[in-house]
Amino acid sequence: MIVYQQQVGAFINECNKEIIASQVLSSVRENHLGSGASSEFNSWSNSLPAVAKALDDASINQNLDVAIEYNLIGTKQRVDFLIYGLDESDVQNLVVIELKQWSNVLRSKLKEHVFVNVGGVTFDDHWHPSYQALNYANIMKDFNTYVYDNNVHLEACSYLHNMDNAYSSLMKNTTEFPLIREAPAFLKDDSDKLRDFIKRYVRKPYKSLLYQIDMAQIKPSLQFAKMIRDAIDGKPFFSYDQEQAYSVNRIVSEVRQSKLSGERKTIIVRGGPGTGKSIVAINVLGQLTGSTIKEERLNACYMSSNYTPRTYYGEVLVDGDFKKAAIKELFKTPAAFAKSRDRDYDCIIVDEAHRMFKRKFGFGIKREVDAIDKVFNASLVNVFFIDENQTVTATDSLTIEKIRQYATRYGSQVIESPKMILTSQFRCAGGEQYVDFIEHVLGYNHNPVNLHDMHYDFKIYDSIK
Repeated sequence: MIVYQQQVGAFINECNKEIIASQVLSSVRENHLGSGASSEFNSWSNSLPAVAKALDDASINQNLDVAIEYNLIGTKQRVDFLIYGLDESDVQNLVVIELKQWSNVLRSKLKEHVFVNVGGVTFDDHWHPSYQALNYANIMKDFNTYVYDNNVHLEACSYLHNMDNAYSSLMKNTTEFPLIREAPAFLKDDSDKLRDFIKRYVRKPYKSLLYQIDMAQIKPSLQFAKMIRDAIDGKPFFSYDQEQAYSVNRIVSEVRQSKLSGERKTIIVRGGPGTGKSIVAINVLGQLTGSTIKEERLNACYMSSNYTPRTYYGEVLVDGDFKKAAIKELFKTPAAFAKSRDRDYDCIIVDEAHRMFKRKFGFGIKREVDAIDKVFNASLVNVFFIDENQTVTATDSLTIEKIRQYATRYGSQVIESPKMILTSQFRCAGGEQYVDFIEHVLGYNHNPVNLHDMHYDFKIYDSIK
């Protein structure tokens, strides 16, 4: 959804008049994307003039177009700043810029993250902003039909306009953050470098580019199968949002710590349908088992009582370089742990945990055996991906409260976090907006939903006939 779009010259003028934050606030409210909190307003007031100053140069075509707070495919995610057009060879290009007001930063214990005091309240782990920008670009590459059908080039970077170069040793560290080679981080004194980066890709205006992207059909590209294979190989994780990235890195970090300390842990990740629980689960599995460093490879497996995901992943991987025997070791049913010894595994990843049964005779488990208890017994760390609203049959028995009870029985530390609640919707084209609408129709919520930008033909019938 296009929230604010303007030519560079007009954008600079609005920044100079100090009205840009009010203009963006008005557009955000008109598009029902929130009320525009004071923190957001302050960030627009501080960050956008910094970008305008970098663009206010004779070498930048003032007829190029920019967009602010571009809303991605019906999710709650909004891109801070876009500038787009054609390069010297008339190739369509779009540059994604993540803006941060951070003035200082510390090293984080979590991979791909930094430790930052945001808002002067408390320090916390935050995704490296260049990774965040690259994530937005990848979403468009993987889901927008206009982008991948027309080979639109998407570039990404971050601009930390308050941070001096004393922090470049961390923020520009390609060893800790290898992806900043393709999505660089620019600091306070790098406005000329930011300008050169933009000019490399955008030289001539092409006003309709963003409109065509915005009106395109949303459909996953054919890269998903490759992404699964790369994930199992332990290659760099491509996530769709911050909660997914945080969850992967937090889980991997906790498992590695437990391997050293011997402390049992139980990790709970929540998320509704289509929010990427399985994507996180598969990437955790790849990070734990597929490391190129032998000492970092752990004994982990993926478990689901649901037949479909195990079968799908097996088919995808058999088409790659994986043997059926190797796949069998990675993807298991609850019955596989009936005879496991105490802590046979470093980590068992339980996907679709709400479908997990306690007792189910006939699946290789005796009637009196507690299958859930066996999973806890078999692993040092258990990771549960769960949505309590998705129980389907009478045998679906596992809940978050029951997970906590089993963890207490085994003296296992329970780890939950608001940052490990997945919310972005990537399964249906209407995104969270459509899901909210359906829940409103069915009476699960009472929040009116604005449907004016939704590409759906929706009908309700009185009769199945």
